[in-house]
Amino acid sequence: MDRKEEFLKKVFLTDKFEIVPLRPDASTRKYWRILKGKSTFILMDGNAVSNRYQKFIQISELLKQHDVYAPSILAHDFDEGFMLIEDLGDGTFTRLLELSGNEKELYAMATEVLTKVISIKKKPDYIDVFSDDVVVRDICYFVDWYYPMVMGKPLDEKKREEFIAIVKKLLPLGRGVPNSLVLWDYHVDNIMMLDNKTCAVIDFQDAYWGPITYDIMSLLEDRRGASEEVQNEMKDLFFKSLKDVKRIDFENSYRFFSMFRNMRVLGRFSILLTRGKGEYMKYIPNLWKMLDRTLSCPNFVEMKKWVDKNLPKKYRVAPTQKPINKAMILAAGRGSRMKHLTNDVPKPLIEVNGRAMIDYKFDLLKDVGIKDVVVNVCYHGDKIIEHIKRHERDFNVAISEEEVALETGGGIKNALHLLGENPFFSLNSDELWNDTSYKPVMWQMIDKWNDDEYDMILLITPMSSTNEHGRDHGDYKINKKDRIERNVQKKPGGGYDYFYTGIALMSPKIFEGETEEKFSMVKMFDKAEEKGRLGYVIIHDEIFHVGTPEDKKIAEMKFKG
Repeated sequence: MDRKEEFLKKVFLTDKFEIVPLRPDASTRKYWRILKGKSTFILMDGNAVSNRYQKFIQISELLKQHDVYAPSILAHDFDEGFMLIEDLGDGTFTRLLELSGNEKELYAMATEVLTKVISIKKKPDYIDVFSDDVVVRDICYFVDWYYPMVMGKPLDEKKREEFIAIVKKLLPLGRGVPNSLVLWDYHVDNIMMLDNKTCAVIDFQDAYWGPITYDIMSLLEDRRGASEEVQNEMKDLFFKSLKDVKRIDFENSYRFFSMFRNMRVLGRFSILLTRGKGEYMKYIPNLWKMLDRTLSCPNFVEMKKWVDKNLPKKYRVAPTQKPINKAMILAAGRGSRMKHLTNDVPKPLIEVNGRAMIDYKFDLLKDVGIKDVVVNVCYHGDKIIEHIKRHERDFNVAISEEEVALETGGGIKNALHLLGENPFFSLNSDELWNDTSYKPVMWQMIDKWNDDEYDMILLITPMSSTNEHGRDHGDYKINKKDRIERNVQKKPGGGYDYFYTGIALMSPKIFEGETEEKFSMVKMFDKAEEKGRLGYVIIHDEIFHVGTPEDKKIAEMKFKG
C-alpha cells in the first residue's frame, strides 16, 4: 500500500475506493480522482510544496467570505503533503471554450469573479507581498532559462545586469494601481463551471498581495490568450468596477505585468521542458505574440531594444535541450584519510548530518533533471549497491564494478560503455555545498557547454569558499585568455586562487587514445587544457570537502544539507 492509499484508508476508514490519475499541471503537484461508491473526490499530492496547503485552506475560506466559490477541503495531512478536496467535475473554462466557443460569456463570468476578489481590502497575515524583489527574481527566468536554451549559451553577466536595470526602471508603471489579493494562476485552466452555472476557482495557494491588474491580465493574456475584442471588453468591464483609478495608470500597470508574465512564463516553460513536460512548447509562439505587442508600446522602447539586440527574431522559438542526460558518481575509493571512519564503511556512505554523502549527489542530479546515473564501486561495493537502491524510484542506476580501484580517470574510462556518446557529468562523492546561485551551477555548466569549443568544463570555487583541512594552495588560475591553468607544482600563491570542486562536464572523446587502465582524471584535465578546450564555471557558495574526520566535523556544523 503506497502513501496515498494509506492516507485515503485513514480518511475513509475503508479500502473500498478507486484511484484514477488526472492530467498533471505545470506545477510539481499530482492529482487523482477518487471514486468511492457514488461519490467522487480530488486528491492532491503536493509533497514538494505541502507547506502551502495551510495557505490554500485559509484562502479558500477568505474567498468564500467574499462570495467566490472555492472547493471545500475534506481532509489533509500536511506532513505527507496530501489534501482531499471537493470534486468540481471536468468543466474547466479551457474545455468549455473548446466545446462551446462562447468566449465572451465565459470570460465575463471569470472577470466578475475578479471584481469580488479585489473587494478584499485588508492583507491577511498569511499572504506574502508581491514585492519588487519577487518581480525581478521571477522575470529573470526569461534570461536565465529561456535565453540559454534558445541561444545555446548563457547570457553575459553585463547584459543580464542591463536587463534587470531596465526592469527596475519600468517597475513604477506596474505599481500605479491599488493592491489586493492576487490569485496568481488565474487563467482558464484553473476556473471551473459548476452544474448550477457557478464559476469556481481551484488554484490559489501561490497567491500574493499585489496590484489589482495582475489577475485580469493573467486571465486575458494566458498562454492561449483571449481574442483582442474580448480582451478589450473585459478590461473595460473590470475597469468600471474600480474606484479612484486613472485609466492611464490601469493600462500602464496592465502592460507592465503583461511583459513580466510572458517573460516569466517563457522561462518557466523552459524549465518544464527539462522536466519532461514538452507539451507546453506549443504555446511559445502565442507568448511571443503577446510579448511583442506589449513591447511595441511607447513606454517599453528600451526593453524592446534590449530584446531585439540580444534575442533576434529567429531565436524566438520553442527551446530545445542539449543532449546531456547522463552522469557518473565516483564511489570506488576507500578514502584512507578518513582513518577509522572507513574501516567498515566506504567513504561515499559516511554520513553528514544524518545522510550519506552520496545521497547529496543524487540531489544535485535531480535538480538538473538527470536520471541516468552510473556509479562505480570497489571498496565495500556491496554496501554502496544496497544503499543506492533507495534512489531507483527517481533514477536509472547502472553499476560499474572494479576488482581493483582504477582511480578517477580509469574508473570513468572503464564505464564509458555505460555513458554513451554524448557529454556527461562526473561527480566526486566528497564535496558538499548549499547552492544559492540564481540557477543551479550544474545547469550553468550545461548552458556553457559547446561541442565546438570544449572537451571539458570544470566547476571551480575561490579558495576563500572552501574548508578543506590543511590546503595551502589552489588548483587553478584564470589566465588573460579567460582559460584556466593548473597549478602543476602545487605551490602557494602565483594567482592559483581556485579549487576544483569535484564536478566536471566532459565529452567521452577526451579519452580517445588513452591506453592506461588506472589513472587520475587530472591527466584528462591537462589534456583538455593543452588543447585549449578546458572551460570553467565558478561557484561562490561555501564548499565543504569531506576528506578527513576534521573536515566532517566542520561540514556537520556549517552544512545545511
